[in-house]
Amino acid sequence: ILWSPSRDPLHPNYAFIESAMPFLHSLVASPRYIVHLIAVISSDREQAQIQNLLTRTARLTQSGLDSRRILFCDTEEGKVHIVRHISPHTHVDSDDYVIEKVSQYVKRV
Repeated sequence: ILWSPSRDPLHPNYAFIESAMPFLHSLVASPRYIVHLIAVISSDREQAQIQNLLTRTARLTQSGLDSRRILFCDTEEGKVHIVRHISPHTHVDSDDYVIEKVSQYVKRV
């Protein structure tokens, strides 16, 4: 749902992937789902930038995005551990490594 259009990997500038927003909004707005967002980051600055972007987007916060469910880690392996810990019914990811590892624990990947 996020990407960095910056060409400098040391200075990312995160933004939403616009085509993913309707999907995210529908998940967050539905009372059927508890949505956790997990971001792999490399610095406190990245974490703050992503946290601010997500929590200051009125459409998401008004729909029910819980800032306590925005989670951060610094490796893909860390993401796998978080997914195992929260034990979701469904996990959506674009990283092949994470998909392979969590498919052992999550019914729908």
